[in-house]
Amino acid sequence: MFKYKGIIFFITILIVVSSSVAFILFNDNFRRNLFNKFFSGYGLYQTFKMSKNVYYRDFDSAAKQILSYINISKKISKGKNSMLKGIFQVTELISSKAYTQKDFNDMQDVYIEINEITDDIYQNHIWLARALLDDDLDKSFFHFKKAIKLARSDENVFREIVNFLYNNKKGAELINAYCKNYFKDYGGGITKNEGFLYNEKKFFYGSSSEFAISINSNNLLYSNFIGDVGEYSNYNVSLEKNESVNQISIYKNFFSGSIITINNLVLSNDNKEFKINLDDIIAHSLFSYIYNQSKNEIIIFNANDKSDIIKINLLKNYKNISNISFNLKLVRLPIISNNICSNLNEN
Repeated sequence: MFKYKGIIFFITILIVVSSSVAFILFNDNFRRNLFNKFFSGYGLYQTFKMSKNVYYRDFDSAAKQILSYINISKKISKGKNSMLKGIFQVTELISSKAYTQKDFNDMQDVYIEINEITDDIYQNHIWLARALLDDDLDKSFFHFKKAIKLARSDENVFREIVNFLYNNKKGAELINAYCKNYFKDYGGGITKNEGFLYNEKKFFYGSSSEFAISINSNNLLYSNFIGDVGEYSNYNVSLEKNESVNQISIYKNFFSGSIITINNLVLSNDNKEFKINLDDIIAHSLFSYIYNQSKNEIIIFNANDKSDIIKINLLKNYKNISNISFNLKLVRLPIISNNICSNLNEN
């Protein structure tokens, strides 16, 4: 009796296991989700394990841990795979605490390994360039240039360049890139270049060159692109239907360290135009600061590149509006004294 029960139990277990294996093998979505959950869990474990190294600033131990993580990833699949995001995140966690040349040198092998897996991670090129500054300037410059190519408008690479090369004649070409491009170029957002690393929660996938407006906080967004940086551009928004307007919201993630100036705000319909006195509006946002406000213009300081909403509240309800027009100018603030560029031109 017990013998037969044992056989039945064994057969039942065998059927369950076989069915489970077959289900995993032939169900692509389930298998993909299973692997992703495993990799995510393993990534969380690595992050928890890394916290000790971060606390004690132990970059040597951190590098060994990440290199081991990379080796496990390579055994599963060579090149880019689902573990790369976790590898980048723990590398970013410890690298955010790196300040001295020795810190970056301790992490150099990690940056090299990541670059061999994929050479299109903007931030890794900056880390690698920093690590190579003391022993191979040519390679360091190569990675700085690669970072600029991947994200021409991001300030992080230019901060590293001006911090360490402002008085180095060999770095004149990179300083010149800052002087010529930083204030005018808004192309090449990080998030679009780093693919799987982008933050899909940011407006427009993190693009600094795109913004949108909405009326009365509804969900319909009217998108626009920034014109020339440093110059006013006029934007006309034709509403899908005539409606009452008492609030205008601007959705954006413009550059950190920039000034936004808005003037000549006009609401109109077929019969009449209403030019808004900007000293009478109530403006506020999630992260920006009101720098100045007058009858003719409002100036807003943008402290970071987070997804932000600037709300412009009108003091009255304007009815039957079909079109909104305004001028907007975006100016980037320098990250080093301006005379660095004038001195460069003199030389």
